Amino acid sequence: MILISLLIALAIERVIDKNPRWQIETWAKQYWQCVQSKLARPRHTSDTTIWALILLPAIVLALAEYYLLGHFLTFIEQTAMVLLCIGCPALRQTYKCFLRAAKRGDEQACALYTEQLGHTGIPESAGQVPKTFGQHLIWLNYQYYAAVILWFIAFGAPGALFYCTVRTIATMSLPRRQRLSAAHMLYALDFIPVRITALGMLLVGDFSQALPVWLRYCPDMRVPASIILADVAFAAETRQPQTEDLMDEPSVLVKLAKRNITFLIIMTAILTIVGAVA
Repeated sequence: MILISLLIALAIERVIDKNPRWQIETWAKQYWQCVQSKLARPRHTSDTTIWALILLPAIVLALAEYYLLGHFLTFIEQTAMVLLCIGCPALRQTYKCFLRAAKRGDEQACALYTEQLGHTGIPESAGQVPKTFGQHLIWLNYQYYAAVILWFIAFGAPGALFYCTVRTIATMSLPRRQRLSAAHMLYALDFIPVRITALGMLLVGDFSQALPVWLRYCPDMRVPASIILADVAFAAETRQPQTEDLMDEPSVLVKLAKRNITFLIIMTAILTIVGAVA
């Protein structure tokens, strides 16, 4: 059912523009705003309480699947949930606008769209080289597709819901303690999936060039997940992009990300056939 739900959700997500009610960010933000209003002292809430409240929706969903829903209703619910969690229409539309502006040679518009997509070129930590726009798109693809798919494969709809809830809360304007708690949890949730995603990229790209980069980063707990993915992706791309072309570098790396998503779906199908995934 996991594979079929994924295929249906990805197919629907590609052909329709989801309105805000079909985007998990809308519901996650409303949920956390409700939590904020109920907390007596939001700025002084303990990390344990914050983590428990973040985990609560996934626990409720898991209990509903186990005790209330049968196999067919669980399949419907899982398909709907992964459709809610996967992708981001606003970011995809902005990227399309960037491509149109790049095709016209409008550098000012391109700079505006890259800012709207969240690319600043600022290093994630001291001593790191700033990510290019294409590497930033690789990171967005991971957050909104690859990570969701991996958490869905591992833990079903509750896993995808949990990851997306943490991802959304980590980007909200919140008291410092809550924001840091969510950021630390997101770091932990990304630790294994980002390395699996990077491994997929080196398998579908230039294996010999990317493998040393992946092996160097794999055991290092200090390197941000986005840097790992960006550097492995750049090393894995067999055709190095031409920097003077505004469209070339983003397009090359986005194609690599799409190949990796296809690879993840193929691996899910293989795991389903051998019985490792239900």
